[in-house]
Amino acid sequence: MIRKPEERAFQQFKTYEIVDPGKWTVKKHGDSVEFTQVVSDPVSGYAYRYTKVVRLVKGKPSMVLEHTLKNTGKKAIESDVYEHNFYMIDKQPTGPDVVVKFPFEVHATQNLRGLAETRAIRWFI
Repeated sequence: MIRKPEERAFQQFKTYEIVDPGKWTVKKHGDSVEFTQVVSDPVSGYAYRYTKVVRLVKGKPSMVLEHTLKNTGKKAIESDVYEHNFYMIDKQPTGPDVVVKFPFEVHATQNLRGLAETRAIRWFI
C-alpha cells in the first residue's frame, strides 16, 4: 500500500511512500524461487495475493517468470499490467549491458521515449 499525495498529473517514475508492504514469504526449491505478497486493507476494501515464480528450465540456459494475482478483497482490481523495474540479475538492474531473448518477436505497444529499446537480433551458432 502506498500513500499517493494529491498532484496535478500522474508521474510515471515517481517513488511514492510505502505505507504497508504487505506480508512477504519466499520459498526456495531446487530449480525455482517463489515470492508471495499478501496485501489487505479492510478500510479501502482492496486486498490481493500476488505470487511470482522464477524457474530455471532443466537442460537449457533459460529462465521462466510466472505471475499469479488473486483478488481477495471486496472491491474489483482494475488495472493495466505494468511491470516496472523489470528484474534484477545478480543484484544488478537491467540496462544497456543486459540482453533479454524471447522465443517470439517483441513489439512496443506505445512510444518508449528512449527509455527502452526493442529490436530483432539474429543469433548464429
